[in-house]
Amino acid sequence: MHGFSRQNAIAGTAAIACIGRAVLRRAIPGIASVPEAEFVQHLQSRMADPTRTNLLSFSYIWYQPLSREIHDTWDRMPSNLLGIPAFALLIWLHAPLWKYLLVWLRSLSDEFHRRLVVASIVMVSLAYLIMS
Repeated sequence: MHGFSRQNAIAGTAAIACIGRAVLRRAIPGIASVPEAEFVQHLQSRMADPTRTNLLSFSYIWYQPLSREIHDTWDRMPSNLLGIPAFALLIWLHAPLWKYLLVWLRSLSDEFHRRLVVASIVMVSLAYLIMS
């Protein structure tokens, strides 16, 4: 292990920026250069059980551009909003876990370690927000 240093932090940040840029460059245009039927045929050739064609019914998810994905998400938003009470209940049920996490976080003696843990939790939370 190399440890944490300014040089490693800069290298890690640069690597994350490069990977993020590459992902965004591919996701924003999002249009595959092959016809959808050929794309589905390729997916089927890679399947362990090619007879399960029902698994390919959602291949459009990987084929459509990001703009279309965002549009579809906003079209489904009214029905998704109905789940807010369930999510609120789940958050409330996790209150003991949050209390334990705060006690554990306060028990860290080094302020840098506390900030590092909080930053990590924020980054993971943002990643989940992006994935949902």
